[in-house]
Amino acid sequence: MSNGQNHVVVIFNDGNTVAVAPGQVVAAKEDTVTFKNITQSSVVTLVFPDEDIFKGIATVSLTPESPNTRKRTLTVDTEEMGSYPYTVYHSSSKEFAHASIPNIIVYRRD
Repeated sequence: MSNGQNHVVVIFNDGNTVAVAPGQVVAAKEDTVTFKNITQSSVVTLVFPDEDIFKGIATVSLTPESPNTRKRTLTVDTEEMGSYPYTVYHSSSKEFAHASIPNIIVYRRD
């Protein structure tokens, strides 16, 4: 069982586009990040260019139609401090969600 904290990132409709909040998560190894898709009917795909942050996971697709596919919790698996940007792709509009560039900041918990 992890001793880390759980952080929540929500993907939602913002007019005709999709947004991500918060745009930045500050986490440490063994923390979890739950990504929730609360859009009306849009599949979103999260892309993590640095696969080391979440145990080799590079992409995650979330669909709002089912509670089982609407959210996903990932565990931070790196002790390398730094900024890990990711993107959220909205398949219906064929655009990326706006939020500057969302990222996860990893720090060492003492």
